[in-house]
Amino acid sequence: MKDLVKGSGALTLVSVGEMIVRFVRTKFIAMILGPAGLGFIAQLTNFFETLRIFGDMGARQAVVRQIAETRLSGGRESEAYKDVISSSFVIALSAASLTALVVTLFSHPFSKILFGDDSHARFIVAMALLLPMASISTVVGAIIRGNLDFSAFAKYTLAAYLVLILVTPPLLYKFHLWGAVALQGLFFLFPLIAYLVLNGKSTFLRFSKKLHAHIIRYQFEDGALQVYLMLLNQLTRIGVGVWVINVLGLESMGVYQMALAFSTVYVAMPIQAMSSYVFPMIAAARNSEEINREINDSFRFPVFILMPILITMMVTPGIFIRIFFSAKFLVGIYALRILLFYSLTMIFYSPLVTALMAKRHLKVIYVITALSTLSLFLMMWPFFYYWKLAGIALAFSVSGILLAIVYYIFAKRHLEFYVSPKNIRLMILSGIWLLAASIVGFLNVGWPWQIGVLALVIPWFFMSAKGHERKFLVDQAVALWRKQYGNK
Repeated sequence: MKDLVKGSGALTLVSVGEMIVRFVRTKFIAMILGPAGLGFIAQLTNFFETLRIFGDMGARQAVVRQIAETRLSGGRESEAYKDVISSSFVIALSAASLTALVVTLFSHPFSKILFGDDSHARFIVAMALLLPMASISTVVGAIIRGNLDFSAFAKYTLAAYLVLILVTPPLLYKFHLWGAVALQGLFFLFPLIAYLVLNGKSTFLRFSKKLHAHIIRYQFEDGALQVYLMLLNQLTRIGVGVWVINVLGLESMGVYQMALAFSTVYVAMPIQAMSSYVFPMIAAARNSEEINREINDSFRFPVFILMPILITMMVTPGIFIRIFFSAKFLVGIYALRILLFYSLTMIFYSPLVTALMAKRHLKVIYVITALSTLSLFLMMWPFFYYWKLAGIALAFSVSGILLAIVYYIFAKRHLEFYVSPKNIRLMILSGIWLLAASIVGFLNVGWPWQIGVLALVIPWFFMSAKGHERKFLVDQAVALWRKQYGNK
């Protein structure tokens, strides 16, 4: 676990930095524009994230695996490495430019679909124009991660995020909605500039003199699954957003986005960071024992980090909403509490998805994802009819539980996966703690009970973690930044 924590620590810090950037941006949007403004920007962002999927056609995912493979057979000087870099740039630029052109030409119909009228077409065009730059920035970041240069990736990305945080308040105060659009572009531009500075110090962007069709085809094939998964996810978000906007209005969309941000966006960042680190490890694993060790270890670290945060949100969500958003969003407390159950299921099934992908069991994921998306919408329709936003939250949570069960069954079948005894203990203790927090949260009992539930973090941690894990995790929490990112 020690190597896993160190290796993923840099990526986790980048995720934390991204979370802070999102927090600052969302906080100022919430204060300046209110729930309706946040709802508008949220739907626009959902659309942009969908465009990004078409904007690189999976190159950002495929390049990590392929560069990791070429490092073992020649490194950065090899022609195979240069072919991967060149192909990823060609795919990203071509796909992004074509997507931007199509969206620009059909901006009015897209505006009508997303917001119910075509008066916001100019915002659609602005997002389309940002796409090529965003795609290249993402691919360059993936190239650095594929080289396993996590420390440099963290340093330069966090430096770019710091500049972005500083310019966020004035841009939003001065330009409102257009300021939010500009920040969307700067979120990719500043890191891209930082990565190019890094490339000037240690060249990792090496291009081949000619392109090879089979390499480009391989990248398409390797990234196809990620495109498929992300596309279904984003289309689900857009579909729900259209539903909420048309039935309940932009203000409710803003409240829904608040609950979604806490339960999925912020929580997913450390999980994605862990997956990025573990993916090549599982891909290189030679037998089921090595696979099981990586999966079980990658499950423990996010639980130790996220479980206390989720429990605190379950017990005292109002504090988080006031800090991260504003009092106008407190009407979404009930939906947020329900969505936190979905967050917990993500922690469990994400390592299983990563393992199945790494070992190329792609058909399994294709089928599961399609069926889970269908079942989500089938549940969401009656749930939304009766319970509105809380119904959407309930549909997500039930879907997450079903996903976790199904992925466990297939991982056991295809990877001979088993949950280690120490993780069974961790899951049981976490479940007991979650049950206590849910009772206290949903019954809205007084602060002595809330403090009592939060204090359970101490026995939970010492009963769940092994002795060496307790020492190591505590030491890392204190020293990670100083040791890896302080003055050297």
